[in-house]
Amino acid sequence: MTVESDFYKHLTDSDSMAYIAEAALPLDVLPTAELRPIYTYALDYYLGSHREKVVTIDALATYEVSAGVTLLHLLVDHEIGLDPPDMPISDVVEKLKATYITKEFLLWQKTYATKMGQSPMAERLGVAQEAAVSLVRLSASLASTRAQVDVRDALDGRLEAYEARSAGYTSGALLGIPEVDQYFGGLQAGEVGLIGAFAKMGKSLFSTRMAWKEHARGKVVVLYTLENAVAMTLDRIACTAAMVDSAAWAQGQVSQEDYDRVKKYAEIMATSDTPLHVLQPSGEQRNVQSMVRRAQALDADVVIIDQLSHIRHPDPRNKPRNEIVRDIMQDLALYAQDARQPLPIWVFAQIGRKGQEEAEKRSYYRIDDFAESSETERSADIAFTLFQSGDRVQLHRALFQILFARRVPVKWWEIEWRTEHAYIKMLQERPVNKK
Repeated sequence: MTVESDFYKHLTDSDSMAYIAEAALPLDVLPTAELRPIYTYALDYYLGSHREKVVTIDALATYEVSAGVTLLHLLVDHEIGLDPPDMPISDVVEKLKATYITKEFLLWQKTYATKMGQSPMAERLGVAQEAAVSLVRLSASLASTRAQVDVRDALDGRLEAYEARSAGYTSGALLGIPEVDQYFGGLQAGEVGLIGAFAKMGKSLFSTRMAWKEHARGKVVVLYTLENAVAMTLDRIACTAAMVDSAAWAQGQVSQEDYDRVKKYAEIMATSDTPLHVLQPSGEQRNVQSMVRRAQALDADVVIIDQLSHIRHPDPRNKPRNEIVRDIMQDLALYAQDARQPLPIWVFAQIGRKGQEEAEKRSYYRIDDFAESSETERSADIAFTLFQSGDRVQLHRALFQILFARRVPVKWWEIEWRTEHAYIKMLQERPVNKK
């Protein structure tokens, strides 16, 4: 157990932790499952300090994995001390990777040889395609953020990506508005997207619509509903999918035809191979670290958080609101880029009353209408807003804006927005007012 023992001895060294964080090892690389929480805790501790602090022996001795059992107990039980390791961290990581990839490759061979032999001739091409995807994922799981490319070899891939975009294919997490999605290309893994609107504008309905749309594309979606009850969120997803008035559904006043459409959607979902997770974590688990880690454990393709104001700061004592928002946004950006499993993270945010009042004077939002706008702009990769003034409410219209984006110029659109069905339809592009 020398190699694995040495790995845990490196967790208290700052240089080693910098290497480990960039190596982005999946948990399965560590052979002893019982000891893996030590790695997870040490890495979270390091990343949570913005790569400034490493875990201490005191921290290991006080963090309980079960009643009366600390992380330090696990090390002692497996006769692992925290004396200097025998091998440098680079050698340790490479040996762990080599052992893991050998075991997994042999298992891959056995699994797909059996599947191929047992499949009818007409299905064997599909088995081969599945095997190829599985092998690529296995290789990608060990990719390090120290990745280097030779431009001579890499540009063909960028040409293919461009050709896919020009043909209308978008690989990122989408909003569910085709014209907007095609324009910005979707939120990519490792990016944070912000969606802002005033209270009662339908942010939660928008979030459930996005979750339903992405799930319909075959994506594993994790939707965190931090404000509304899980039951309400489930009702809204079903009503959105079935085009049923969610308010009438909540009052038990839909037609039999509407009820049958919701029932049909429930039957379809019951047989789906792709999960759509709706989660409402307890107060202690509402921090960025816990939510992202849980989404990774659920193999999420897309994370949607409704909403920013309900995300918990891990240590909010004596901190002004602007610092709390700053830290939360920085954590979102940091954990979205986690090389072990980068994720696209959508976060809904509420425009405050002051921002709304200013926006109504000019009939559109600006970035400073967001609370703590400087930090949101610094940490997010793109920010959308959904603006309605009194006349737009009556007409079931809204102004949909990109306020800032790293990859594309800002753009505005006029949309039809009916909250009772979470219905959105593109009407026309609007000129951007830059004042």
